[in-house]
Amino acid sequence: MRKVFEMSYLIERLSKADAVRALRRCVEEGFIQFLPHSLARCLERGIDTQDVLNVLKRGMIFGEPELDVRRNQWRYKVEGHSSETEELVVIVAFTDENTTVVVTVISL
Repeated sequence: MRKVFEMSYLIERLSKADAVRALRRCVEEGFIQFLPHSLARCLERGIDTQDVLNVLKRGMIFGEPELDVRRNQWRYKVEGHSSETEELVVIVAFTDENTTVVVTVISL
């Protein structure tokens, strides 16, 4: 089993369109990993992980990616709706072409 904290992140910045394609590929054929922080936020905010997956499957990236210089990773804000039509923002990063990491989840 891979430890989340030991993963190296992609340094390459993806365009919004490429990030959405990579995200959809990870949801359908790859891996979605939740950081402990993101799971804690889901629990704290009453958000089910299936709702997060719904956002990742159907949501869009509207803003430009942001570089987290401490972790040397590009982060993307995926905006969408839960199954209950609640608006959610899911912050993700990519570790490779097959793995998306859920960094945190925000309810709007």
